[in-house]
Amino acid sequence: MTDEEKIEKKATVTDYLQGLFPECTVETEWDFHSTDLMFRIDEPDGQTKHQGKFSSNFLEYTKTAEVPEELNRRRFKKMLDEMGRKEVLIKS
Repeated sequence: MTDEEKIEKKATVTDYLQGLFPECTVETEWDFHSTDLMFRIDEPDGQTKHQGKFSSNFLEYTKTAEVPEELNRRRFKKMLDEMGRKEVLIKS
C-alpha cells in the first residue's frame, strides 16, 4: 500500500467510525509494529467505548471506496456494540 493509499484509507475509516458514533471522539493511528490501523472510540466523558484494529490484509485488499460497504455487510456496528470494550480485529 502506498503512503497515499494509507492516508486515504485512514481518512475513510475515521470518517466511517465518526459517522457511526457522532457523539464520540474517534482516534485512528498506524501500528508501528505492523501495518495494521488501530482505532479507539471514546465516550464524551473520555471512557473508551470501543477499540481494535483493521488488519493490513483487510485494508490492502479492500478498495478505499468499498470499506464502508464491507463494514456494513459485516454488521460492524452491531459487532462493536456486542463486544463492548473488548478489542476487536477486522481482517480479510
